[in-house]
Amino acid sequence: MAQICAFYHPDKTPSLTVNELPYIRPLSLSQVSETYQAVYRHPVVIADLQRWNATLLMPTPLPQYSLMGAGRPVASINRFWGKRVRGPVGTLGVLHQLGAVRSDTPYGQVAARMAAGKLDVAAFAPHAHIATGLIEQAAWASENLALGSADCPIVVNTEAQQRLPLAFRSLLANASEQALQHYIRHYETRVMLPYQQQLEQRGIERLVYRDDELLELERLAADVRQQWVLRHKRRFDSVALYQFAERQFLSRK
Repeated sequence: MAQICAFYHPDKTPSLTVNELPYIRPLSLSQVSETYQAVYRHPVVIADLQRWNATLLMPTPLPQYSLMGAGRPVASINRFWGKRVRGPVGTLGVLHQLGAVRSDTPYGQVAARMAAGKLDVAAFAPHAHIATGLIEQAAWASENLALGSADCPIVVNTEAQQRLPLAFRSLLANASEQALQHYIRHYETRVMLPYQQQLEQRGIERLVYRDDELLELERLAADVRQQWVLRHKRRFDSVALYQFAERQFLSRK
């Protein structure tokens, strides 16, 4: 068994990166979990993972990444021009169209480079804003953006799983469901809540972008999603997989 993150090796498990696209849809962790699990059952994804003798066991859902910076707040989407941004491909695909510049800053150097003025914006889930120390020097954080996240599922060796006695396979499936529910409760109460509390305690400005700006971001995000479809259409049925994933993301209420 192992935990993988699709964006670390996008050409190795390209089908999973459909979950990391910017759908501009804020979802709860439970909704993200349901969406990811539905996509995991799609024939294209199953076949993609079979190439590595791997079976998807469970997701480790993350909320949509938020942006954080230590300098002047990027209070309008028109102010991303020239900003050096560290983040996932989907987020960067949207912000690049607004003039942002991609930064390949290593995870462990984010806070130091931002303190040195070599990085302007970083996109992370709440736990990473805390773990990198970025939250300790941040001046602002986005509040209502949904420009993508990361899909980091737990996978198992398919042959090893199939060799397990039926009772053990059933036990593993039940334990995985319990573990997922525990994970979601823990992340919501021990990560997301303290994150919000730290924003308040540290006086970090929370940026709320206007509705017309969110509509513009949706237009840009649609272009990023279409580029994903075109990039993968020769490897698998990217149209069918994308349309299925989009329905999953947009149907959650």
